[in-house]
Amino acid sequence: MIIPLDKIIAPEAVAIIRETAAAAELQGSLHQAQLELAWRNNWFNLFVPKANGGLELSLPEALRVEEALAWADGSLGWTVTLCSGANFFIGFLHPDEVQGIFSNPKVCLAGSGAPTGTATLRNGMYEIAGKWKYATGAPHATIFTVACVIKENGVVKRDSNGNPVTEAFWLRPDEVKQIPDWHMMGMKATGSISFEVAPIAVPQTRRFLIEAEHAVLPHAVFKYPFHQFAEATLGINFCGMAFRFLEILLQQHSTSPAKMEAAGKHEAALLMTRDLFYTQVEKSWDMLVKDGHISEDTLTAVSKCSTNLFAVSKQLMQELYPVLGMMAADENSEANRIWRNFFTASQHKLLRGS
Repeated sequence: MIIPLDKIIAPEAVAIIRETAAAAELQGSLHQAQLELAWRNNWFNLFVPKANGGLELSLPEALRVEEALAWADGSLGWTVTLCSGANFFIGFLHPDEVQGIFSNPKVCLAGSGAPTGTATLRNGMYEIAGKWKYATGAPHATIFTVACVIKENGVVKRDSNGNPVTEAFWLRPDEVKQIPDWHMMGMKATGSISFEVAPIAVPQTRRFLIEAEHAVLPHAVFKYPFHQFAEATLGINFCGMAFRFLEILLQQHSTSPAKMEAAGKHEAALLMTRDLFYTQVEKSWDMLVKDGHISEDTLTAVSKCSTNLFAVSKQLMQELYPVLGMMAADENSEANRIWRNFFTASQHKLLRGS
């Protein structure tokens, strides 16, 4: 029983996404038709408040959309997930800056959470410089976000434990230089390229902290711990890709009883793990809405379920790849694109310990 994900994403939209996926790979960014769908359906604004033009979805609701998009195409799903996860920063930006950023109907934030730049406080301004990798959605980004090590008076600022203090800032596209250096085997259409910034002075209102206690908007989603938020949104992408890979196998006319048995075993395991994942995420969400916080035990359970969902999806991909035969090895096939996308995304730093 494959999950009817076409009930979440319209079949005609799925068709457009898949019909243009190969062309998107060749150009190294989402196809214009895919972008038009994303803008029309407001997919980059899953978590943005309605007052700011967004969909204002709860985390469980947004996860189901992200899963369906990853099922439609891994690169499209991954790009929407990371860009909507960056647009989520609206809850932490300086209020005076929000209108200027989110008045653009095509608003899309891209950037990096790796602190590979510096921000030096001088004369009431921050001087930003550095280079950042893997900015998913960079070709169509309207804002770039960067993580920087803070310097004051030329000295790295440190916390009470002696660790460098890092904070986030946002920049306009004309303030960064994009570097087309994504040469990975998969996720080619995500446009996950590097960018660099020569020393540029920005006002202190460009600085923001992605922590629940620093949220400037009252919506529950901005109180959800970002670590578990990220784990859940990435985990469900792998589930969506795995379901599509399985679906392709089951659609083969030559599928033998042995193949069906192997597929059935993995389908049952994935469905059970997915159900546990959604149950735990929904429990954490209900707890946050009702009590204003999530217990540590529940957060630990969300992390575990996200990790398990990735692991079970990965096992499905590994064990069913040879079952698909030469189709899975044909770089022009959808099955091969899913495989390449899945295992490229699996190298994300959040998952390396899995």
